[in-house]
Amino acid sequence: MALNWTDGWDEGAGLWRQNEAGHTAPVCRLACVHAGPTASSRLLLAAQLNQLAAVNTASILRALRGLQVQSGERRGCMRWYLEEPGPVDTNAAFFAAFGLIPLRMCHGGELDTPSRETLDAILRDLRVWFDREAESRTFHYPNKFLGDVVCAWLLGEIEGAHSPALAGIMADAARYWHRHGWGWGEHMSDVYSRVCLDELSLLLLFSRHLPAELRVLYTGLLGELLAIDDAYGEGPRVPAIRTYDFLNRPSRIPYRSLIRPATTPSTLTMVQNMPLLGSLFHEHGWERLAPPTAEMRRGSLCIPCFGDTHADAWLAPDIRVGGMRRYPLMASADHPAWGLSWQSMPAAFWSPDGVWGFWQWETAENGVVRAHPATDRQSAFLGNALTSQVRPPITGRTFSLMKDGNLLVLRVMPFIVSTWARVTDRLRLVDPTTHVETRPPSSGWRQMLIRLPRRAVAVQCVPLTGRFDAMTPAPVQIERREPVRLMDWDLNLERTAIGEAVAMVTLWGVSVDGEVVAAPLFEPCGDTPPQPRAGEQRAWKLTWHWPNVTWNVRIDPLDQWAPIATTI
Repeated sequence: MALNWTDGWDEGAGLWRQNEAGHTAPVCRLACVHAGPTASSRLLLAAQLNQLAAVNTASILRALRGLQVQSGERRGCMRWYLEEPGPVDTNAAFFAAFGLIPLRMCHGGELDTPSRETLDAILRDLRVWFDREAESRTFHYPNKFLGDVVCAWLLGEIEGAHSPALAGIMADAARYWHRHGWGWGEHMSDVYSRVCLDELSLLLLFSRHLPAELRVLYTGLLGELLAIDDAYGEGPRVPAIRTYDFLNRPSRIPYRSLIRPATTPSTLTMVQNMPLLGSLFHEHGWERLAPPTAEMRRGSLCIPCFGDTHADAWLAPDIRVGGMRRYPLMASADHPAWGLSWQSMPAAFWSPDGVWGFWQWETAENGVVRAHPATDRQSAFLGNALTSQVRPPITGRTFSLMKDGNLLVLRVMPFIVSTWARVTDRLRLVDPTTHVETRPPSSGWRQMLIRLPRRAVAVQCVPLTGRFDAMTPAPVQIERREPVRLMDWDLNLERTAIGEAVAMVTLWGVSVDGEVVAAPLFEPCGDTPPQPRAGEQRAWKLTWHWPNVTWNVRIDPLDQWAPIATTI
């Protein structure tokens, strides 16, 4: 079956039209844009389906060449959109390259001479860009840097040039990812772990001159990511680092199931920025490259992350719960205009019966509301810091402990900005289809019950800010309907309370074994370093009896590395 390649095709632009705004600032308010990476992906698809004759290959390649910087310090970089004045999201280069490199390596002989010459000009300049990007050694950013070095290496092979310096950088990067838990944590992303797997597979299947040491290192990385992917099975990762499931319950397809013979998508709009590489990998023997499939994990799962911390998950058929022991993982993860906190859920739970729950920080400042994770993708991409008044940006911190699926979460907003009219620590349930009820308040402790068919999940909220100063904030259950049904449990510090607080500290918990009937017991912790402390920064020993688990923990909000830790 042939696709309708004329759907959205703009002959004058030589690109397909996208009837919505783009994601970068210059084009975020336009009614339509023309995206270069999408054109690259579709051009490769046409070649894979033997339908190149149905598309204007020459016009597409000329248009892509026109999106490329052809001189100066940014030579080889590409604009994402035709409507941009210059490159804004420089990841456009490797997203476009991931369609163009296999097009040249697998289907170059099917192009006419002018088209092939245009393609080769694009690839030559892309190599200049990727060689320069590889020198940055930004190993902490896995999908981007892995894409850069894979493109640089394969483009060198296309040109018949091999770089010992690049090989050394690639070896250092592979060792870093193995030793340091994939930098800032994209192995915990359903979206970007797939990108990384595409990058690794492309390198290992298509390189003919990869040194043996690099092949061993990068095959090992492929196995690491596939083991995590296998462990989560058909359900989403919890916790989630870099996700866009703000307003919908997540779902995913295991990576191995994408490796299959070519099929024609039902519509052209299914092919966007990243090309559909599964059929290409299947054709070139990916199954022989990959390790055997591991069984989906049941019970506890512990995944190493940067800085000797871990992501913990507990997987059962009807519920999965996960939390980062420490988040953010590193200081470089958040910037004034970009970062990970706006797209990460460091503690979350999910059920196939209709529950997707995660915690969210929200601030109100000068009439602007901002949130981590975001309330939507479009607005957050363009300005996602929780305040416009402080540099470097302030980021809320999340720490967790897990026992047999039960999760204890300490949330700390380490500073309060004087311009905030409100700061909220929130539990958000997205479009819940299960029965949810709250228990009456008792001694500054609140509980919410989520009724699943086979169990009740009990969520606990214990505000520590003001808890012992007669100013404890109370969580408020709010149901919102737009743009989807949201059930929020909001813990607010309003302007008057903000004036008295230097931080916001909340203890949350998830009991997978049903309702908690015992109140938390606090006593002062006297073995902390002597230093000035506000009320909400005091240290405590907590004892709390839940069904099937007892928590004995030390809580110290001023401990930068382990503010919540087991004592017994």
